[in-house]
Amino acid sequence: MRQWAKSEWWSGRIDDVTNDNATRWHQKVRRTTAIESNSDDSGGCISLIGYASDLGTKVNQGRTGSALGPAKIRKALGNLAWHREVTIIDQGDITNDHSVAAIQEELAVLISSLRQQGHFSIVLGGSHDMTFGHYKGIYDHLSMANDRAKMGVINFDAHLDLRPYQKGPHSGSSFLQIADFMNSRQRDFKYFCLGIEKLANTPSLYHKANDLGAYILDANDCHLFNLESITAQLDKFTSDLDFILLSIDMDGFKSCHAPGVSAPAHVGYDPEFVQALLPYLFSSRKIVGLDIAETNPSYDLDARTSRLAAALIHQIVDLC
Repeated sequence: MRQWAKSEWWSGRIDDVTNDNATRWHQKVRRTTAIESNSDDSGGCISLIGYASDLGTKVNQGRTGSALGPAKIRKALGNLAWHREVTIIDQGDITNDHSVAAIQEELAVLISSLRQQGHFSIVLGGSHDMTFGHYKGIYDHLSMANDRAKMGVINFDAHLDLRPYQKGPHSGSSFLQIADFMNSRQRDFKYFCLGIEKLANTPSLYHKANDLGAYILDANDCHLFNLESITAQLDKFTSDLDFILLSIDMDGFKSCHAPGVSAPAHVGYDPEFVQALLPYLFSSRKIVGLDIAETNPSYDLDARTSRLAAALIHQIVDLC
């Protein structure tokens, strides 16, 4: 179900109504009731989509509450200083309390439509099952123009999310769904997961990742002193790809930085690790979408998690 963005979703401090250099996000983000075409040749359009669902987390026996994630991320974004002349459009929320598969497909259809209009998509969430719908929507659009296009996914996460889904999709199945989706189209599955914790992933999940040819980086190796080695691995991974979806699960960060998640990290990495890699990743010009998953306000402290999510989005908008 689609819920259009409301004016009260965006609010914040107003410094000077006469000075365009003294504005904040809440004064610049546009709301829409229809998909708008790209009207800014200099920077394009960026669309925000709220994935206001934690049904997939519930199915996966996790802590619910991330359905409130999009609202809290918007609130954190609203008061941030505005620095980039780019059109950002809030496309509202999608939600479904009854079927993970249905909301994944609804997201895919919306993303494909946005891609046709030249929009870069940022999905706010919400349960990590969003990534399959996001990926499918982008791939469906790209394959209409070039059915040989090679697309991969990079995931910052403590979990591989390659769990089986015979009884239906859930927050832990997105990347296995992507693998099966690509296999059904006789295309390679390209997956790099950074931040994996041995404590949180069973041997069967590691075996599945190995069988699928996934790249894995352990959480203990996710630090600034290791950037040269990591970028070398990422170079190898991205070299033959045309397009990349970037997914950031907030539970990959150390819990002191991101306590408001559905499954807190045992080890985790610092925000600076991801922030240092983002310019490198976006310099490839292959990133075609971003999702921020598992922001769970029910367990947050001082809005740390939603504020971190907002800071990452702010940085990425500057890099787009």
